[in-house]
Amino acid sequence: MENDFLAEEGEYFIICSAEPLTKGKWAASALFERKVDRNKEFVPAVRHRIVQSTFDSEQEAVQAAYQHACQLIEKGIVGLD
Repeated sequence: MENDFLAEEGEYFIICSAEPLTKGKWAASALFERKVDRNKEFVPAVRHRIVQSTFDSEQEAVQAAYQHACQLIEKGIVGLD
């Protein structure tokens, strides 16, 4: 996972990741944590996977995860209530 990407968007930290699949394809996901929760011993988090797509490269998957994460934030449906 060389291309994992950490971003700060609004009230969240987002870790965008890619994981290898078969035949050289990649899956993408974004892990959300609230910035204000980082001081706790247990940090609530939620991972969103892009389940309907596979990607040809790790970098492409990470970029797609970030774009998907930004869309979820914009729509207010991250899932950390």
